[in-house]
Amino acid sequence: MKKFVVCLLLFVPFFSDILAQPEAGQHEISVSYGLVSGREITDGLAANGRGEGGIKDTSISGNYFISYRYFITDRIALGGTLGMQRLAGYTKNDYDEVTSRYIMHNTTIAAELTGILHYSKSVQTYVLVGVGPSFPNANVYWGSGGFYNVSNNTRFNFQCSGGIRFGRRLSGFVEAGLGYKGLINFGLSFGLKKSDNTNVDKPGVYRMDAIQR
Repeated sequence: MKKFVVCLLLFVPFFSDILAQPEAGQHEISVSYGLVSGREITDGLAANGRGEGGIKDTSISGNYFISYRYFITDRIALGGTLGMQRLAGYTKNDYDEVTSRYIMHNTTIAAELTGILHYSKSVQTYVLVGVGPSFPNANVYWGSGGFYNVSNNTRFNFQCSGGIRFGRRLSGFVEAGLGYKGLINFGLSFGLKKSDNTNVDKPGVYRMDAIQR
């Protein structure tokens, strides 16, 4: 995680003034890291409600995401995201005795909609909403040495965030919200210039309507 933050600090100032703000037809790819996902919150509340027994997460990797979005206008983008999370911990019974330990990998796939609220030369504010399933896969280890796999507890997740982005083609961003990406999500994004296939008025290229006239 520390290396991820260092990359943000080093690269964003250097590349922030390369190209202009997104426009219709532009593609964008981003990588990000999220803290305190919705799953962590709901699991924590459930554990508190059970008292001493229940599930206790002792190691959480955070939420790593790679995302893509396509701007259908200069203010609205559609896209998707793929995320991974690793959790480890143990379960207890009502007598506060550890009954098993587990390692879980949680994969999230979601569709996302982004709306640009305001943008200037190198600053952009926006809102993001997303929905999609999460697929947990857990290995549970018993004290006797045996274990079993649990992979059929699919959850339907959502994300609702507000964010601010600094930079142009390569930029850094921070989002605050609730859902699969966490209460705080930050990362780097890279915008690809839209392709221009217009051949009108180029040397050696003739418009059909001009030929017909």
